[in-house]
Formats: sequence, structure tokens, C-alpha cells
Amino acid sequence: RFNVYLTKEKANILNKYFKNVIPLGEISYTLQGIIAGNEKKYISNTIQQRENGNEYPFIVCDKRKKKYVGSTRLYSFNQLNNTANLGYTWYGKESHGNGTNKNCKYLLLEFAFEKIGIERVGFGASNLNEKSINAMKSIMCKVDGVFWNYCFDNYGNRIDAIFLSILKTEWFDNVKENLKIKIAHYSKAQ
Repeated sequence: RFNVYLTKEKANILNKYFKNVIPLGEISYTLQGIIAGNEKKYISNTIQQRENGNEYPFIVCDKRKKKYVGSTRLYSFNQLNNTANLGYTWYGKESHGNGTNKNCKYLLLEFAFEKIGIERVGFGASNLNEKSINAMKSIMCKVDGVFWNYCFDNYGNRIDAIFLSILKTEWFDNVKENLKIKIAHYSKAQ
């Protein structure tokens, strides 16, 4: 599996996947544009943010299946503190539970820590989104805290958001090797 930058040329490829979009969990505050039916606006904004240098959006490809399966991005770069967030992740139904997310996170964390020198990568989700929280914890994210009444969900309700992170030192100490082992497990199973 690998990532490539999301560009205008690749954006049209994603449109056929929107009907099968499942955010990683039932409740997502990051996919409002997709769920609300604003797919083109969502992608256009994503590409504009990349062109402005604010985000690194990626289209996720599955090399074994030789097809695109979703999207994710690095965003909210803070140059002063050398931090960024990883999220806005979604995959089509066929890519859930098969190691795609762990492999993708490995590549993005490697890019963040080893290629562009980020010191801390943050993650976030609705505090009710146990599936996403468990996925983040499974790649060794540590809980930073919960922001109460933080934002709106896809239905206009106020929600609490949990924030987690991985530090560059943690990446090199054990997160990187742990993820490699988990990815190898998925590869053997398939």
C-alpha cells in the first residue's frame, strides 16, 4: 500500500468511492463535507489547502488490489512548534479491517518524523467514537486529553473530542517497530 498526493487530476477518481465512504467509526466530525453531499467542495478545499502549503492530502492506494481505496492527510502544521495533525481519514468498505489503515499511518508517520522532521503528530476524534479511538491507541497513540463541548458532529449536535499524539522520540523508540510487526501480521494473513 502507498500514498500519493491528492491532486486535481486524481480527485475525480475519489468521487466513485464516496458512496462507500465509512469514516473510521460511527461518529466523525471531520467528514462533514462528504456526508452532507458536498464531495466536490470537500475535495476542492482539500486541494486548495495543499496548494497553499497548509496540508498534505493523500489519496490512498492499495498496491495489491491496484486501486484507490480512500484518503487521509497531514494538516494543522504549526511551524513554530514543529507539530502537525493526521486525520480526515476515510476508506471504502472493502478496506476496513485489512491493515490498510495501519500501513497508511506507518507511511504518514514515517514521512512526518523522518522526511519533514515533525516533533509531534496529533490525532483527534469524537470522544464517543470508540472505533477510531481504539484504532489510534492500537498504533500507540497516547491520550492527551478531552476537550468538552468542542465542536459539532455531522448532525449538528455538540460533541466532546479526544486528542491523542505520538512524539518523534516515541516513533524511534518503539512505535515504528511495533507498527512494522502489526503490518507484517496483516500481510501474512492475506
